[in-house]
Amino acid sequence: MARAKRMTGLVPLMVSHFTNDIYSNFLPAYIPQLIAKFSLSLTLAGGASSVYSSISSFTQLLFGYAGDRLGRANFALLAPLITAVFMSAVGLMPSYPLVLCLLVLAALGTASFHPSSASQAGGLSQHHKGMVVSSFIAAGSLGYALGPLLATGFIGVAGFERTYLLALPSLLLIAVLWRRTRWPAKPRPAERAKGSARALLPLLPLWLVVILRSTVQISFTTFLLVLLEQRGLSQLAGSLVLGLSLFVGTLGTLGGGYLSDRLGRRWVTALSLALAYPLYFGFLHTGGAASFSLLATGWALAAASNPVILTQAQELAPAQASMASAITMGFGWGIAGLLVSLVGWLADLRGLAASLNWTILALPLAAVVSLTTREQGRETGEPR
Repeated sequence: MARAKRMTGLVPLMVSHFTNDIYSNFLPAYIPQLIAKFSLSLTLAGGASSVYSSISSFTQLLFGYAGDRLGRANFALLAPLITAVFMSAVGLMPSYPLVLCLLVLAALGTASFHPSSASQAGGLSQHHKGMVVSSFIAAGSLGYALGPLLATGFIGVAGFERTYLLALPSLLLIAVLWRRTRWPAKPRPAERAKGSARALLPLLPLWLVVILRSTVQISFTTFLLVLLEQRGLSQLAGSLVLGLSLFVGTLGTLGGGYLSDRLGRRWVTALSLALAYPLYFGFLHTGGAASFSLLATGWALAAASNPVILTQAQELAPAQASMASAITMGFGWGIAGLLVSLVGWLADLRGLAASLNWTILALPLAAVVSLTTREQGRETGEPR
């Protein structure tokens, strides 16, 4: 009975997350089209990505704060619709400034979705919280991996100017979910009063772990195709390697949540990040199919800590679960995204492989930091 009730609440959230993230990652497929349409330099084209990622990451703090006070379900279904509509309309825009305006609006949809829906997913179960959160995150990861493929295929068939048609499935899907989803109650005033800035202080080590881990993940997402091209692979082959790594990372996300319910949050995070380092190192120093296997396995281990940290943060600040989610998701990823520019700067000085060799040292450092974090379930003796 409890399992059925949990799935009734989780499935709509997973579908919403899949929907939001598949649209949120259309931009990589749009970039070549925008360059050709508006004769953009690489700097301006990269600026579009920077605008979207920074807005969608840093404004999560604002939406997390609002979600804890206004009710978490306010954003869970409307936000993916906002992301889908504005991201799909990019092909219609007659100028680059208007494209940026649409990207800002789409980014706000993504930013409003993640903190509230993540805290809503975490509240569906106490004894299997890690597995529930990991299922929610895995749905988004799968959508994120498929987004560029869907957009590229559609543009190849229908053309860039008709991307607005891509919004139609989201309209139908969200309408169905809206009718079938049972909305949770808004937090009572007494519950809202429990939250304070001091209660968020234990999240700082977790936030640092997210920054360190995410810097590695975003760096490899950003530069992997360039590195593989330097090794002699085609862009198509490199895209397949990246897609495979992202898919295996989704499996790692599920595994991390499952194990954390049984072994404890901090130990799963520490072990997964520590074990990921030699695998990334092996990929950088080997070649052929074996190196790709090392990369995919390392990617899965690094991704395994993602739902674990999010769950741990929500448990440490239950009265501010949306804010805790924003800190350990969007804000941490946003800072990591800025640090990737340093990875690129070092690559210009020393070469890309050397730069990534230094970057992956963040993984064992993150593992050490994770051991200093608090774990609410273990300290209070609550059942896991």
